[in-house]
Amino acid sequence: MKVFSRRMIALATSCILLGAAIAIAKSDTAFRRPTDEQIETIAKDPSLLRDYIENATVDQSVQILIRIIARLDSFQDISVEVKRTRIAELFEVVRQVHPDTAGAIIARVLKKVNPRLLPIIRTGTPAPPYSGQ
Repeated sequence: MKVFSRRMIALATSCILLGAAIAIAKSDTAFRRPTDEQIETIAKDPSLLRDYIENATVDQSVQILIRIIARLDSFQDISVEVKRTRIAELFEVVRQVHPDTAGAIIARVLKKVNPRLLPIIRTGTPAPPYSGQ
């Protein structure tokens, strides 16, 4: 009976340790919400976006992009052309990281960003209606 109990305890302990190891491994690949400083850095170098949206859902990706575009628009020391280029680079990173959902992500970003707030988004195509959110 003691041997059976020891084996059960060893099995239970092994399961707990395995579960903890899996949780730690998943936490390394889990979504990380970027800080304000990281948002500013991404606005300056759009290629860094990849690390923050790789494990993000569509909703999380949309929120990150909205924050980056708002920060980018607040930069007074760069031209509208540079802002347009950076937004295009952000959208290209989205297309590379999430090829299946990129269209939906970008469309949702364009709907949520107030075109009067960010006129840099209006570049030749009609802006989608502003949802007021």
